[in-house]
Amino acid sequence: MRVAYVSDFLTVHDERFLRKLSAGGYDTTLVTFYPRPQVPKDLTALPNVSVVHHHVPPYPDPPTPPQSRFVNSVAIRLAFWRCFSLFRRALREFQPDVVHAGWVTTCGLMSALSGVRPFLLMPWGSDVLLAHRSARAWMKLKWVAHRADRITCDCLAVKERLVAEVNYPAANVLVAPWGIDLRRFRPHPQAARALRSAFGWEDKKVLIMTRGFEPIYGIEDFLASLPEVLRQEPDTRVILVGRGSLEPKLRGMVEALGLRDCVHFAGFVPNAELPYYLSAADVYVSTSLSDGTSLSLLEGMACALPVVVTDVPANLEWVQDGFNGYVAPRHNSRALAACLVKILQREEVRHVMGQRNFDIAQERANWDENFRKIEGLYRAMRAVGGFR
Repeated sequence: MRVAYVSDFLTVHDERFLRKLSAGGYDTTLVTFYPRPQVPKDLTALPNVSVVHHHVPPYPDPPTPPQSRFVNSVAIRLAFWRCFSLFRRALREFQPDVVHAGWVTTCGLMSALSGVRPFLLMPWGSDVLLAHRSARAWMKLKWVAHRADRITCDCLAVKERLVAEVNYPAANVLVAPWGIDLRRFRPHPQAARALRSAFGWEDKKVLIMTRGFEPIYGIEDFLASLPEVLRQEPDTRVILVGRGSLEPKLRGMVEALGLRDCVHFAGFVPNAELPYYLSAADVYVSTSLSDGTSLSLLEGMACALPVVVTDVPANLEWVQDGFNGYVAPRHNSRALAACLVKILQREEVRHVMGQRNFDIAQERANWDENFRKIEGLYRAMRAVGGFR
């Protein structure tokens, strides 16, 4: 089967999906408008995967000043239409059985405009859940969704929004959480002891967050909660795994709040090493403001960590307050601190919740099993008819 996988800002999630397609023997073409000159080597080296990369940055680089907003807008539109022309040409040459595209307002929009069939739209979460904040984004979402033959999403919250507010047929939406590699993400006690020893944190209680340093993840709220947490639990320490545009601001907050000795910025950690960091922690924390099913959350759960998360609807599909973690309101650092203190003060509760999360991950977060649902969708769509 020939699959055209369309994505622009390539992330570790794209890599995971393409690895599955490669291992499954699918004749896959990655069509990408990745804004850097080179596609990551991990993707270009995959068997059965060819890459069509048009280095057309979607935004002017360097950014134009505010007084040049009109020039900026025109440049964006010209870049998009150039991308669209190249995209359509790539599809004509490859003649895929299925076109699989997301983010909705970029690659999804291109696929809808091109009229390719069959077309599988894959929202990433916030491109649906936050679309109502912009009239233009909402119009694009509705237009693109109704030109997709099927939609796959990773949480019920996205499906419910598509069905209730976009009026997309519920029968044509597949909810399939991506899941994680459970052979990799599991407790690693020996590596955990080594890391704690390296940090000098053998007798500390460790919180870990593995979200990107971007506004959508609310990391400022987490840092704002820490002075109160440390007042009640002074032996608490924090590992921040990740990088992003907010890193200078977050480092500044750590200094201003007097947290330098308590917060460790681990930077980017390769996926193969991430289970060791998770295993070295006592509690996984996520303060996201919007999310689909968070693979970072599933990774923490699979490593048998109790969790403290915000009340994002997709999180509530995995975390029941008081059962396998605690749930705090978004943008409420005081309530978050109370949840963190409560879980840090209850060692036996942490153990029970961690075991429950391990069991949930084993049952529902297996990427091997969840990918089979996507494969079934591919087969059903190919039966409708090939590329046209």
